[in-house]
Amino acid sequence: MKRRVENEESRVINVITKPTRLSNTKFTLIDPISIPSFMTYAIADTLDVPRFVSDHIATCIYLNHSMPSKRSFKRKICLYKRANFTALNDEINSFSWREIINDSYPIDNIIDKFDERIEQLISQYIPTKTITAYPNDKPWFNNQIRRQIRQRDIL
Repeated sequence: MKRRVENEESRVINVITKPTRLSNTKFTLIDPISIPSFMTYAIADTLDVPRFVSDHIATCIYLNHSMPSKRSFKRKICLYKRANFTALNDEINSFSWREIINDSYPIDNIIDKFDERIEQLISQYIPTKTITAYPNDKPWFNNQIRRQIRQRDIL
């Protein structure tokens, strides 16, 4: 049974309604469980505790929660077998690295410019393809294996 918290205007509410401390003269609610008003819960209740253990009654709550589903995502992978390493090496050797390594720049800027130039060269001389990656896939799991598993499951 799911219950929704009634008072949506308040930001935090107490979900325990029974007294949590029993003395000889009075019963009081001094052990609340406060949750955001938008949160749902299944059960919020008190649990009996032997009087020799404590003069408080234990409180408990069972929250309705679910893990967000992990979604697939796209990523680029380099196709090194089709890369033009000769042209890439020529470009790296002919580039004037002194333009990037300048004493007037802070080291962070030098590193950023170096990374930017290397990424430009890689994207220029090493082709890439975009694949769909699934969060639970093993590194060796690819579309060919996935296709064969689907064919196996159909049979």
